[in-house]
Amino acid sequence: MTGIIVFIVFSVALLFLIRQRLLNIDLSFPWFMSLVILTYLSSSDNFIIYTADLFGIKYPPIVIILITLFIFLGLITILSIYISELRRRQVRIVRKLVVNELLQEQCIRKINKIN
Repeated sequence: MTGIIVFIVFSVALLFLIRQRLLNIDLSFPWFMSLVILTYLSSSDNFIIYTADLFGIKYPPIVIILITLFIFLGLITILSIYISELRRRQVRIVRKLVVNELLQEQCIRKINKIN
């Protein structure tokens, strides 16, 4: 029962983030969606036992923790890529602004020399 409540809360939160345009449906969305699906599936004992047998893990509950860690690592990697790209864009914009300002100063100096 608790797993289903958490699943519903995660689903509503995810839909709210998408609706408010705080989360775009792109590379990070599948990772968030997999967390929501894992939350739902982890409420099933059969899923946990089957997955533990599939991966050869002796203590079935650890499967959910390991899968969650894998999803979080994927999400962290994607978000790190986004942050790096944003930083590159920021540096590019600052460089363009500096070049434009230097060109303006140079033009102003030339105009002042002429006058």
